[in-house]
Amino acid sequence: MTDRTTRRRLLTLGGTALATAVAGCTGDGGDGGGDGGASPTDQTAEEPDQEIIVGPGGSLKFDPAEVTVSPGDTVQWTWDSDFHTVTVDSQPEGENWSGTGEETHDTGYTHVHTFSTAGTYEYYCQPHRGQGMVGTVTVGSGGGDGSGSDSTPTDGGGGDGGAY
Repeated sequence: MTDRTTRRRLLTLGGTALATAVAGCTGDGGDGGGDGGASPTDQTAEEPDQEIIVGPGGSLKFDPAEVTVSPGDTVQWTWDSDFHTVTVDSQPEGENWSGTGEETHDTGYTHVHTFSTAGTYEYYCQPHRGQGMVGTVTVGSGGGDGSGSDSTPTDGGGGDGGAY
């Protein structure tokens, strides 16, 4: 009787998982609302000008960590491991890049942004910032003098005083 109960449970769980998977595949391609997990990408770049690998080989880094692009160039972040974000730390005044926020994403996810304003954009992986998972996109020839006068923090201030 125990084997029959176990088999019945497994069949029920398997059927439920299959029904859930099929239901996810038959969506109408609507507005992408909901939990944001319905699509492995938040945007699509036909051919990005620069690609950054998020967590290559399971490491806690962006590869490359620093890139320089021209205004109008598109950068694509591609997840190579799980549980990472591209959270904006600072960007030129008036710019509105939101990154991925603090919601984590997994292998296969991509985030794309076209940078139009010259300056320095700093970002980090929210769960792994303390391990040094940070990156910089410089748009233009140098992005300023490093004083931070051309960028504004977007993480709400406060925090840990910048300790990584």
